[in-house]
Amino acid sequence: LLPGTAWFLAARRLRHAPELHRGPLLLVIMSTALAAFLASLSLTLERQLIDETHLATGADHAIVEILLPGAAPTPIESFTGQPGVAAVTRGIELDGRFGERVSAAQPLEVIGIDPETFATAAHWQRDFDERTLNELMASLGAGPEHVLVSRSAAERFDLGVGDRFRYAVPGGTDGIGATAWLGTNGTVAAIVDRFPRWTGDDKAPLVVPRADFLAAQLPEENDSTTLVRLDEPAVVDFGTGPFETSAQAIIEREQLRPGRQGVFGILTATFVATTVVALLALVLQSLFSYRERAIETGVLRALGLGRRGVGVFVAFDFVVIGVLGIAVGTVTGVGIARWLLGDLAIALTSGGELAGTARVDWAVTGAVAAVFLSAIAVLVAVVVPLLRRLRPFQALKLGESV
Repeated sequence: LLPGTAWFLAARRLRHAPELHRGPLLLVIMSTALAAFLASLSLTLERQLIDETHLATGADHAIVEILLPGAAPTPIESFTGQPGVAAVTRGIELDGRFGERVSAAQPLEVIGIDPETFATAAHWQRDFDERTLNELMASLGAGPEHVLVSRSAAERFDLGVGDRFRYAVPGGTDGIGATAWLGTNGTVAAIVDRFPRWTGDDKAPLVVPRADFLAAQLPEENDSTTLVRLDEPAVVDFGTGPFETSAQAIIEREQLRPGRQGVFGILTATFVATTVVALLALVLQSLFSYRERAIETGVLRALGLGRRGVGVFVAFDFVVIGVLGIAVGTVTGVGIARWLLGDLAIALTSGGELAGTARVDWAVTGAVAAVFLSAIAVLVAVVVPLLRRLRPFQALKLGESV
């Protein structure tokens, strides 16, 4: 036969007998698509838990010290010298008010930070803001009155970058025991959507001044918040009292919650069962079609097709099913994941402080694709030698017996 005959016959068979390939092809597509979607859903839920926890905590570890009159916070050096500590920053958190006239209807959350150390210790991720944390810290550090404000504050109080405004912070108590409010100036340096230790949504609008400027306005030492970044995720106890918050401890506690384990158990079982069933179906389909392939290859051998041509003719079907099925299934699963997972992750979790961000688990998706390719390679390695060794008269006798 002419060179290339095997390729031509394989392509012709694929075109004129699509029903022979439709079942296995759809099976591989559905299995890989479902595997990509379920793996990405698991990863999205896990990453959302980690991101929301670190957003609320502000770093790997947070220590809030409630100071008695005349007391001083724990020296920051006592944290930096601890093993496993990568960076430390300290700030002030207060409940403030917007404007000259103090009104409970216009509350603010005031978080004073140190621009020089905050970026090294605080948790930050790219979907918090289009700018980096270092860029925001440079804007904040450009002037003593410079502040960052949340978008909710900018919209509620009609503020823009460069605008000056007045806000008040508590400065102790007056003669009758009521809160004494101290008014101070702020100049908007940047507007942010999210910020460490401020989850947005159900919180009061945020104002972030410099901690040194804020402390200079206050008559006495205020409660402090220390944020610690660790070399690696761990549950630590610095022994400062009951107001320590470990992001890793919260994550581990949530991961052990029965409801969450049930969801992940169902996802894992569905993913594994689908993959196993698809592989078994692919193997069984190959075995059931062996007789028909044997007859075809026997006839082709009788017409002059060599052993190499038989290998090409048979392997072509497997390669098309494997490569095309895995490619289409992966693209479909990843596309559905990117489309649905952001909103679905929010619906399945209780927090929802972060906008849903779909994360594709390329490691698991690639592993599933590798499993299917390996299974198809094994089938080719088993079936092709059997058919190549089959003599023409054996195939013809097999056809007579059908």
